[in-house]
Amino acid sequence: MKSVQTSVSFLMLLLLAVFGLTGLQPAVSSASASIIRINFQPATSSVPAGYLVDSGTVYGNRGNGYQYGWNVNHTDMVRQRAVNADQRLDTISHFHAGGSWQIAVPNGSYNVFVSIGDPSYSSSHTINVENVNFWNALNLNTNQFATKTLPVTVSDGNLTVNQGTAGEMMTRINYLEIYPAGAPTPTPLPVVCDPEVDTSGSLVSNSQGQVVNHSAS
Repeated sequence: MKSVQTSVSFLMLLLLAVFGLTGLQPAVSSASASIIRINFQPATSSVPAGYLVDSGTVYGNRGNGYQYGWNVNHTDMVRQRAVNADQRLDTISHFHAGGSWQIAVPNGSYNVFVSIGDPSYSSSHTINVENVNFWNALNLNTNQFATKTLPVTVSDGNLTVNQGTAGEMMTRINYLEIYPAGAPTPTPLPVVCDPEVDTSGSLVSNSQGQVVNHSAS
């Protein structure tokens, strides 16, 4: 009995030493790590449930447990259009020429979901995430949006989004979602959608990613 008690005591001390005194925690699978959802919008706009706000500020500690932002000030680039019923699609951020956005995340593999488009204006959109091209000069009409999920790998502690060599204010990003590899990702359609048809009677779509028209609210 004394030998058993001694063994148990030794095991408890060993566990305390590994997980307590050293500050280590038991391993957690990547699929159970946090999913990060960012909505690009003015600071004064209402925030979609489950999303963090990016209002165009320069990269830094946001006070919400994350560090993210732009390489140059983009507070003059965010908009609330007051057109679309889905707040995530009604708010946007243009990109300054040469602008890029980053968020600090552990190195590893992620699936990134991105939504682009503008409820009030047509434009051409280019998005790269960690040098993976999502769209290259994709033309979208007014109140038309595209979404796509692609795998990326982070090796420098920051996940980076940019519009490549696209011109000033060309690309408009609505929101993005970052999923650890292995975690379920959303289907390539925004939640609020009212598909319309083009002049040929077909749903609007594009080989570079799912595109759906959203009627104004």
